[in-house]
Parts: sequence; C-alpha cells; structure tokens
Amino acid sequence: MDIIMKTTTSLYERDNHVFYNVTATKVDYTISGLKLHMGNLFEGVKVLEDSTNQYLNDNWRPVSEALKPIIAKTIEDILLAIMQNIFIQLPAEYFVADLPRSG
Repeated sequence: MDIIMKTTTSLYERDNHVFYNVTATKVDYTISGLKLHMGNLFEGVKVLEDSTNQYLNDNWRPVSEALKPIIAKTIEDILLAIMQNIFIQLPAEYFVADLPRSG
C-alpha cells in the first residue's frame, strides 16, 4: 500500500515555542494486491464461506475500489490522531528553522 497524505496546519505559540496545530488530513492510496480470509461468515457453512472468500480474492480490485472512501476516511482519522499527538509535543521549530513568531 502506498499512501500520499496532505495535512492542514496552523501555527501557535506555547511556552516560548512554535507548534503545529494539525487540523485535517487528506489521503489518497493505492493497493497493488490484496488477499483476505474472513471466517465464521455464515454460521459455519464452510462452502459459502470458502466461495465468498474466493470471490473477494479473485475480485479484490473492484471490492477495494468500492470500499476506498470508507478506508480512506479511516486512514485519515487514524493519521490525524497520530499527527496531533506528535505535534502537540514536539515544537515545529525542531523541523523548520525560520518559522514566523508573533510579537
């Protein structure tokens, strides 16, 4: 899986440091292949389970495209939480030297 992420940020000052406030993420991703196995789909009816798994694996690309908006939103939410946790603790000036400061 390859993911391209774009973030929306603003700067704020706290404790004599400049920080990033990450307010949004947007992702686009590509999947080069997918294999999955889901168990206990039909209350133990193995024939239905096997045929469903076979269908999903044979047709992974259209299945992946159909689920892409949901998967992208989930990835965005996870990455936003991670980015916010990181950048609330690490000053932005540790990454970029010439950040504007107020006053």
